[in-house]
Amino acid sequence: MPKLNKQQIEAIAAQGFNLYQQGKLDEAKVIFEGLTAIDSTNYMGYAGLGAVALAKEPPQLDAALANLQKAAEINPSDPSVHANLGEALLRQPNSRRRRRSSIRLLNLIHRERIRAPTGPVPS
Repeated sequence: MPKLNKQQIEAIAAQGFNLYQQGKLDEAKVIFEGLTAIDSTNYMGYAGLGAVALAKEPPQLDAALANLQKAAEINPSDPSVHANLGEALLRQPNSRRRRRSSIRLLNLIHRERIRAPTGPVPS
């Protein structure tokens, strides 16, 4: 199978997020699973799978946490991943896993702040 370029991957991710926003969660999940199969080093598939898992009724918190943590490890600078990860952590019952995950998230955020350039945010 030929490797897709960055623009093609982003176009596929956009399709998945459009389906997600339309409430077509099962279809979006298929797109995001395909993205992770095509390129396991790209965070967008994992971010999408995490968002879909959070949006399910009832939420699939274990799947959301696993995918969002993977997305945050790959790309610690995407604020939507951190927002969704924070939401997934808040929805977890009080447990050791919640505390460990919270500490891991805070460490990721702290590392990213140290690496982040100073100055105005580009628009």
